[in-house]
Amino acid sequence: MLRAVRFLVVLLAGLAVLALGGYWQLTSKTRAWFESDLQLRTRLVVASARQSLISHWSVDGDRLLSTLADIARDERIMAAAACSDADRLLAATEAFPGEFSCSSVRVRMKEELALPLQDWAFTAELPDGRVRLSVSALNHKRTRLGSVLLVHDLSFMDRREATTRNLLLGGFFVLALSASVFTLVAARVAWRGWTLELRRALSGRASAEFRPLVRDVRSLVERLADERKHEANYGAWSSSRLRETLVQ
Repeated sequence: MLRAVRFLVVLLAGLAVLALGGYWQLTSKTRAWFESDLQLRTRLVVASARQSLISHWSVDGDRLLSTLADIARDERIMAAAACSDADRLLAATEAFPGEFSCSSVRVRMKEELALPLQDWAFTAELPDGRVRLSVSALNHKRTRLGSVLLVHDLSFMDRREATTRNLLLGGFFVLALSASVFTLVAARVAWRGWTLELRRALSGRASAEFRPLVRDVRSLVERLADERKHEANYGAWSSSRLRETLVQ
């Protein structure tokens, strides 16, 4: 019973390590997919509203704000803002976080990037939860007008990661329980089969696997019988017999 418990402990520990490794790999991969999807979504949204943004950029703040509000109606975009190339805020929707000022975003962008890029994004932790800020450059006739900032709500990603974790934990529980039950049943069946074969071997109906064992047992029995017969010929042990044995 102790061996079975040790085996189950090792088995469960191995399955737990595999489950944790699978969860880490799956979470990393799905997170990379989500971030790539958000970046693609940002490009598509900005590209679809590009003409409207260019038309009202630094000309009509109300129309520019209306365009940004239309962009922020996407279920995963919680806010949008427009920054001029001089880091001046042109317009921003009501839910745009104050932590992401145009100048602070430009400073962070310069710190993390060796070369200026058209698109850039980073993940930040706000009091309301994790968000991802995407920065898309807006150019017109080879002139940089500024940047469009989109704030993506990552709560859906957290919910999906929680769902993935729960599914993996549930799968680990079912797999561990099934493996434990099957292991105990297999061990029980194997032990019963081995005991039955041993009994058949001792009764003279040994299979090919047990014939060497039967041969050894018979040899041992014969040796014990010879020793007993030898002891019977010499009689019981006494002081004189012990003396004679030591002299010889």
